[in-house]
Amino acid sequence: MFRKLCTFFACIPFIFSSVEVDAKNVAGWEVARSDRYCHMFMVFENGVTVSFSWYPIEQHTGLSLINSQWGSLQKRNGEQTSVRLELTGRNVEYDEWWDNTALILANEDVTGISARWGSAHADNFATSIMLAESMQILVDGRNIGFYNLSGSYNAMLELKKCGSDLLKDTQDPFAF
Repeated sequence: MFRKLCTFFACIPFIFSSVEVDAKNVAGWEVARSDRYCHMFMVFENGVTVSFSWYPIEQHTGLSLINSQWGSLQKRNGEQTSVRLELTGRNVEYDEWWDNTALILANEDVTGISARWGSAHADNFATSIMLAESMQILVDGRNIGFYNLSGSYNAMLELKKCGSDLLKDTQDPFAF
């Protein structure tokens, strides 16, 4: 039911290090929890790891993309870039998402891109990912890939449950 994983996603997306976390496989997505957020992620055919994060205390969502083949981004560490998601599905109301202030994050082990959507859009973003059947990702106008999001509905339900559990376990009464 749970597996130990060592990944970039186990840590805060803005700090690249490897730590172990418990991850639960839900409909092909791995769902895991840290001390401040929960995330669901999957490695796709072209080597891109896609992670959707939910920060329940801050009430915002995020997207992280990682690929070991993106070494050319090493020299752009810390720079901002644009990320655009185009979602398809019959019931997706908000089918285009973008962040023109996404960050390129790189160290000698891993290279990735991290985008965020604030509390005003968190519920709509999560609902859009749940209902989407597929997603195209563009970074700086370049097509990163077209991804099948089957299983994202159940995985997002587990992600929201993870967030609720995280809030219940939070000892700081001023955190939310």
